[in-house]
Amino acid sequence: MHTNNPFAQGGWYNPENPNSINTPSWSTPPIRQPSVFGALPSLDAPFAEMGPITFRLAPSYPDILNCSLFTPRGEPYLEIVTDHHSSRVCTYFRKRDGTLLAFIEWEQQATITISGIISKEPVNQWLALSPDKMRRMMFVKNRPFTWVPQANQITLFAVGSVIQHPIGTISRQTNCVTLQLTSEAMQAGLLESSIVATVLLQSGRLG
Repeated sequence: MHTNNPFAQGGWYNPENPNSINTPSWSTPPIRQPSVFGALPSLDAPFAEMGPITFRLAPSYPDILNCSLFTPRGEPYLEIVTDHHSSRVCTYFRKRDGTLLAFIEWEQQATITISGIISKEPVNQWLALSPDKMRRMMFVKNRPFTWVPQANQITLFAVGSVIQHPIGTISRQTNCVTLQLTSEAMQAGLLESSIVATVLLQSGRLG
């Protein structure tokens, strides 16, 4: 892999770090329950009429595990906060109304819970690493998707779909990280999972 690969800092398998939460195995997560979340309240146009939708994650100190997520209109939508003061270190994804969208428990085997989608699943199973260590599988609603590094971005593809173009893109900017999702990704209910995956892939905690 090249040193400028976005996964080099965003959590790809590191064989020199045996304490990484990653394993070089390719595992399939169990069947998920449907998401209970709908579209963003500010995005009321039919998905079919939308172009790509870009969300901005603005990290605060010290990294993306403490950040704010903004809608395409610049409205705050999520606060992502990591609590180091409890008995377990956890990262919480909380909506403006206080609803908990997801949380990561940073134990010896880090786990992820996304409300209505997955419950306390090991991160290295939910974002399973391919044998060639060049992509990660993600299952949402029992459908397979894959995150692949391309140039200076991480792109999301639907596995086995007639859609051949990327349906999502993660990009690192000077002061923020952007997540762009197509109408197909929004229709597939990938919003919540893609937000959590973006934070994990850019956190530096996966490898």
